Amino acid sequence: MRKFVVADIHGCYIQLVELLNRIKADFNYDQIIFLGDFIDRGPNSWDVIQLLISLQKKYGKDHIILLRGNHEQMAIDAIQSGSNRYFNGYDETVKSFM
Repeated sequence: MRKFVVADIHGCYIQLVELLNRIKADFNYDQIIFLGDFIDRGPNSWDVIQLLISLQKKYGKDHIILLRGNHEQMAIDAIQSGSNRYFNGYDETVKSFM
């Protein structure tokens, strides 16, 4: 089993797909640990989240490990507090979810 670590995707879906193609991981055997910061700044946070969730559903939590980053935590905190804004890419993230 090979192990890969990926961090700070920040809504860059195309680059994520290119990276996954480049490493040629065998998702049934290898393990990829995503260290969070999936959202914000880049234009495709929604697509990133959907891809990561689908990979984890298909290959399991032992092979696709998703850890929450500070950007996800900021979004959760904003939602839980009733705020409709948080910084660090709010506009780009919300646009990608619409």
